Amino acid sequence: RGQRLGDVAGIRFPSQDGTEIEAFVVKPPGFSARRRYPGILLIHGGPQAQYDWSFDFAAQLYAANGYVVVMPNPRGSTGYGQDFCLAIWQAWGERDYEDVMASVDAIVKQGWADPDRLAVTGWSYGGMLTNHVITRTGRFKAAATGASATLYVTNFAHDHYHRWWVDELGLPWTPEGRRLYETLSPFNKVDKVVTPTLILGGQEDWN
Repeated sequence: RGQRLGDVAGIRFPSQDGTEIEAFVVKPPGFSARRRYPGILLIHGGPQAQYDWSFDFAAQLYAANGYVVVMPNPRGSTGYGQDFCLAIWQAWGERDYEDVMASVDAIVKQGWADPDRLAVTGWSYGGMLTNHVITRTGRFKAAATGASATLYVTNFAHDHYHRWWVDELGLPWTPEGRRLYETLSPFNKVDKVVTPTLILGGQEDWN
């Protein structure tokens, strides 16, 4: 028996500072423009990666269960030029936060998603940005953060991104390095979180 897949739409919209952002939206099978659906913001990892027109199992699974899923390519993503990719250098959870929130605004404005029934999730850097999102807004009714980091200094020196930590944030025992590690860590704003959040991770995932 054949399975029904959700239709995929490509959308473009301005972020807070006017930068054009692209996202892909997966609609539930049998989608009706006469109703608003619960929405899921699905954030990709990397952050140097991108969503495109290819099949996405997670998004289709959510859509099959009645959700409109928005998959944005915020700043930090590949495919839009070097400046776009480097726009979050030493600034995680800033411009990219604005971009993913603009994607939610876009699907609400289209009338596809119910602004009172929204969730956010992501894996790896998608989980890290999810952590930033829930420290900045109470707009979401639920969140799930997977394989992410919250207090960045605790990842230093035991994962395979060691070179990356040093190149971008520096050494955590230097004044400027430690300032970046602490300023960027969502853990240090955990008192701002009001969203019920599921934290997912592997016991042996030292990454």
